[in-house]
Amino acid sequence: MSNGPKFDILDLFLENKIIKPDIAEMARNYAKKWRMSGFHAVLATHIMSESGLADTLGKLLKVDRVWQVKTLDFDYNALKILSFKQSREWELLIAGPSHSHANKIEVVMADPTRIDYVEYIEKQLQAELTLAVSERKDIVSAIDQIYPLEDQLPGLYRPMDV
Repeated sequence: MSNGPKFDILDLFLENKIIKPDIAEMARNYAKKWRMSGFHAVLATHIMSESGLADTLGKLLKVDRVWQVKTLDFDYNALKILSFKQSREWELLIAGPSHSHANKIEVVMADPTRIDYVEYIEKQLQAELTLAVSERKDIVSAIDQIYPLEDQLPGLYRPMDV
């Protein structure tokens, strides 16, 4: 597994004239200072809203844009590939079979430039994936609702034996 995205989101935006060089430099400096990704720097510096960022990444990377993450069908066996904590940190969810590609598993991500995450999931599932992008806040909210409580709080929650 590689150690990061195959390309830089700020370079992608520069190449496609989405942002100007001085804005990209400001975001790079911010990301470096606060030890965050370019993706998170774009959000933290208000260069784009979450919705605008998801729309832009969907168009540039030619991936589906998911508007209602919670309405997707989820394969709970596939969810177990990533822990609750890892899913929250990576800001992605493994959904069930793709609506547009029945033989592929859909992964909904806030930052689809993170190819290293995609490669990890492909290796674990041993299946071909299709990517989709959605707003970070919607993915995190769905993670909180979809993962069972015992996965979220394993040391505090123990299901009662019946």
